[in-house]
Amino acid sequence: MAGDGDHIMKPCAACKHNGWRCGADCFFAEYFPSDCETQYLNVHNRLGASGMLDVLKKVTPARRVDVGIIMHTIIFECNCLDVDPLQGASGLDEAFRNLRTEMTAAGIVSACNEIAKYSEEIARFRQNKHKEQLNHGAQTGTVSFDDIIQGRGIPNFEEPATKRQRN
Repeated sequence: MAGDGDHIMKPCAACKHNGWRCGADCFFAEYFPSDCETQYLNVHNRLGASGMLDVLKKVTPARRVDVGIIMHTIIFECNCLDVDPLQGASGLDEAFRNLRTEMTAAGIVSACNEIAKYSEEIARFRQNKHKEQLNHGAQTGTVSFDDIIQGRGIPNFEEPATKRQRN
């Protein structure tokens, strides 16, 4: 029966697979928890447990802090090789680049369609606004400065008939 300070540790995926006793100092426990057996098998099938340790022994003491990154890279590469045995991670990278290119192209087409739609709406709005301004000018007898500059609705500079009759 376990005491208050004791806890039962589940064996890591490496120890479970190899039938080893998993201790508190197990190197593999950090990278292959008991629920990551598939990941361990992917790495084990390519490198083996001793192969992983050999790779890590080659790490210089100055780079020991990078062991976690190295292990995660090994796991990632082996998982990619499991999915695509021929290309591994480079196949995944190529697929990602193709997808990104397709998404970018689709996004550009979609954006161009949106711009065209709104450009048409803006052109209609401007045309309607211009007609309203011309109609308003014709009704009130006033013409905007822009209309004069652009040669539309040039005012009649003759004096009104009422002024001519008074003189």
